[in-house]
Amino acid sequence: MNVAVISWGREGKAVYDLLSRNKQYKVVCVVEENSEKWNDEECAPWIVSSGRAVCMFEEGKIEYFIVPSMAEAQNYRVIKMLEVYHINIDNLLYASAESLWNTTLSDEERISMINSYKLCNELDAMEIHVAEHCNLNCKNCSMFCGLVKKEAYPDYNEFEKGIILLKKYFQHVKIFRIIGGEPLLNKDLDKYIYKIRDIYPYTDIRLISNGILVKQMSDKLIKAVKECHVTFIVTQYAALKGSIDEIKMFLVEKGITNIVTEVVTEFQKIYNASGNSNIDENFYRCHWKGSCATMYGTQIATCFVPFVIHYLSDQFNLGILETGKIDLEENGLTTQEIRRRMHTPFDLCRYCAPKGDWVTWERIKNKKEMALVDWSI
Repeated sequence: MNVAVISWGREGKAVYDLLSRNKQYKVVCVVEENSEKWNDEECAPWIVSSGRAVCMFEEGKIEYFIVPSMAEAQNYRVIKMLEVYHINIDNLLYASAESLWNTTLSDEERISMINSYKLCNELDAMEIHVAEHCNLNCKNCSMFCGLVKKEAYPDYNEFEKGIILLKKYFQHVKIFRIIGGEPLLNKDLDKYIYKIRDIYPYTDIRLISNGILVKQMSDKLIKAVKECHVTFIVTQYAALKGSIDEIKMFLVEKGITNIVTEVVTEFQKIYNASGNSNIDENFYRCHWKGSCATMYGTQIATCFVPFVIHYLSDQFNLGILETGKIDLEENGLTTQEIRRRMHTPFDLCRYCAPKGDWVTWERIKNKKEMALVDWSI
């Protein structure tokens, strides 16, 4: 069977190496749009553009395209590219993360996992909030952390139950983000990290923090972050101006893989509290859906809004109803049904403003003087 492998990155190379040891598939080319990789001496077959690969497909030289399990943005671009060229989804195969990285299996077992793209049961991204409140309290925070009136943490047992259920529907999550509020406020954070790594051995775990408590991290948390290969991401705010270098050095000295973002200078107001936005229009132009899929206990949603909007509603007596949640314990639920719902507009979209106003970042100075305009356009 003549196939083209999509991408000459780490995942594409893993697919090629696997198939080169088996006669079932013949890799006739690698499709790679980044021309800088075309000089890679490790690439035994041709590296061609997507346009050339499509011509080869039309000439009958390629029967299938194999899409490896890649990061969310890469995977999205690949599928959109093939759609532009009118490649039927029946001509797409998917190499799962398990087939790429589970070296305890034989080549034959791993190759047998390469299946129709339509049967893909991997999820691009998932987020969990391990704390609702925050020690920074930014005005216009999309999670409404400044409106949380007391310490609020998820129930670990419910989280454990939820992630086990999630595995039932999605065998792999490409990126798993641990966020908040401020996640370092949760004294049991190490338990969440170990459980995510146990359930999803190949996921890219990212811990997103404002950095204030980094140097107070416990030894058990540092151990969990390192053992589970977590990438620690510090979102740099102006409030860290006198300590960001020390924070960075602390992470480096502890051997923690880390990224420090550029300084956050603006926040975007993404809400329209009047609720008169066009639901369909908002949903289809929203760049958070899917990439910000969120899990609370045994429920998930295509974004975080269904789980946090009540803070805004309660603070300003808006009476907003929470919609858009999917209960993983629902009878008869399937992977395909979850995907369908996560790609379907829901009522809460009327309260969003994806093209909302940009405002200068600042902290809440006085919680008693907060106004709806601080969160809504």
